[in-house]
Order: sequence, then structure tokens, then C-alpha cells
Amino acid sequence: MATFITYAVIITILAVISAYKLGTEPKERGELFLGAFVAFASLALIVEGISYIVGLVSMTLFNFHPAISMHLLLTVCWVYCLIEFLTFVFKQTK
Repeated sequence: MATFITYAVIITILAVISAYKLGTEPKERGELFLGAFVAFASLALIVEGISYIVGLVSMTLFNFHPAISMHLLLTVCWVYCLIEFLTFVFKQTK
């Protein structure tokens, strides 16, 4: 539950920042917020899905429980992707 709440807060904050930076009108910002929210939520879902599959395969094949290390690695990858996306967004607005 804590992971879900953390993802929801982070995704909402990033969507608000993206919508505010890209939009000029309130209606446009609302549409951009929804699009950015869906994009960031999809990215988080993909990362968690990959984390689950890799953890399942490694526990089955190697009797190794990578919960902490794999989650940390994929979270770092997720943060890197977000930084790259926000850098791209900010370059487009200049």
C-alpha cells in the first residue's frame, strides 16, 4: 500500500509539473495533466511488471530472493527515465 501511495504522489507531482510547463491555458493544462499522468503511470506499471517478472524468474531458477536489490535497481532506472523525459520536456518549452 505504501508503494502505491508513493507512486501516486510522485506521478501526480510530475504530471502537474509537466502540464504547468507545457500548457498555457487552463483547459490545455488539464488535458496535458491527464496525458502526463497516464504516461507516468504506464511507465511505473511497466517498471513494476518487469520487477515482478525478474524476481519470479530468479526465485524459480536460482533460489535467489532479489526483492530489495532488484527493486532498487529498477527504481533507479525509473528515476533515470523520468529525468530524461523531464529534460526533454523542458528543452521543448525553451
